[in-house]
Amino acid sequence: MEIENNPEVESLAIDIIVVVISLKDDNIPHALLKEIYIEANFRTRNGPDEIRFEPNPDVKKKQLITIREGETIGPYQCIADCNPPCNMTWKYMDANGNVHFLPQGRKMSKQHVNRTIKSYHCVAEWESQLGKERDFALDVKYMDKPVLFKNNNNNSERMWTVIENDSLRIACFVDGNPIPTIRLFKGNTELPKNTNTSKWTNYTATLCEDTNNYTCEGSSNWFNSSNQTVIINITCNLLIDESGPLQTIFSSTSGENVKVVLAIPVIANPPPQALDITWMGPTDHPITPTVSQRDVVYKHWVNTSVPIKNHSNFGYYVMKYKNEIIHNITINAQDRPEQPLNFMAYSYASGYVNMTWTSGFNGGSEQFFILWMSDDTDWKIIANLTDPGKGGTVHFYHGPLTPGQEMLYRLESCNIINCSIQSVDMKVNVKDISKASLTSTSDMFYAAIGVSTGVSILIVILVVVLVIFCRRKNENFQRYCVPVKKLNNYD
Repeated sequence: MEIENNPEVESLAIDIIVVVISLKDDNIPHALLKEIYIEANFRTRNGPDEIRFEPNPDVKKKQLITIREGETIGPYQCIADCNPPCNMTWKYMDANGNVHFLPQGRKMSKQHVNRTIKSYHCVAEWESQLGKERDFALDVKYMDKPVLFKNNNNNSERMWTVIENDSLRIACFVDGNPIPTIRLFKGNTELPKNTNTSKWTNYTATLCEDTNNYTCEGSSNWFNSSNQTVIINITCNLLIDESGPLQTIFSSTSGENVKVVLAIPVIANPPPQALDITWMGPTDHPITPTVSQRDVVYKHWVNTSVPIKNHSNFGYYVMKYKNEIIHNITINAQDRPEQPLNFMAYSYASGYVNMTWTSGFNGGSEQFFILWMSDDTDWKIIANLTDPGKGGTVHFYHGPLTPGQEMLYRLESCNIINCSIQSVDMKVNVKDISKASLTSTSDMFYAAIGVSTGVSILIVILVVVLVIFCRRKNENFQRYCVPVKKLNNYD
């Protein structure tokens, strides 16, 4: 049986064959039916026109499926109209362009995706013809944990220790799609951010003040943030923390239980040892330091107290660490002045009193002297005198006063703080110069008479002794007496 090779005839023949087959006429010879089946199968042979997926993937633009790493896709069936049936195959392509075939045939089971899978493909192969293919691509979202680098080397240690001024570069890398936002913290302070076009951020630590916890944090809209922390420990020698609070000049009173409390801010890592700290200054009393930590591990207080028992303890103090001068302070006096010293008062002329005294310690401020005089009812100020300086002598003359009067004086030292705790009192009798002159003349007269009488008696005694001596020495009388006689005769 021949069927014309014409599309219209071919279509009609297929319809006739279908009708004939449906009639199932037992009178049709078996050979004819076989020939009809062969011809119908030949006439209906066709390869795949299109490939479709069931269920259809939820794809976005450009056949792109967005999914997080670790999530699953599928299962999917790959369907194509083929006669005879097509050979259906699933495969996927990785990031390097390599192709990997799946063993399931037309059905792809559920797949766990990762960042290396870029696309899935269904291939329909029909007889010897080139297979037809349909695919869908994946946009796999992922974000890794932050990785810390020490001077460009991956380092997972919990603490990095370096010496001050040895450069230390802290770098943080966070891989992800999309590119994560990376933040680097020094303690609780965020350091300058990277841009969103980089997966890196870094910081260079060189000083003792850079000792801290450093935390690298990565985040994106697709994932919760994650972080990694390292302790940076930078060792350094002791030095004064100029950022303070730092005080170098102190003022104080003095007394048995008076002390100036010092708290010197220092930087050191590891902490300084109190036994290596010494203080030197104008004191014979021990100054014992202690060390306490401040808000961070490399900041400390050097605590001590300086006893100021008297004004000799004021002055310049030096702090040493391991015999090296680290810091100095000055303790100035801020006290009452010392009472005047060596106060003397006497009347030297009729109606006048002469007073002198010596300046003592001024208490740390400019001092002056107040001189009081008592009358019958009260005290009144008679002079306010400036200080010539410690150890200087002050002179004051008071008068004219009534001769014979008894005067009571009081002297005290004062400054802007207060006056001396103790004052000096002195009584003086005002001299009467006329009575003093008469008394002096009478005394001189009687003294002259006394001296004359004494001389006369001495002469008589000498003459008597000489006569006795001459009589007892007869043998020498001529030697001694004749010349005297001759001398007398001559006179």
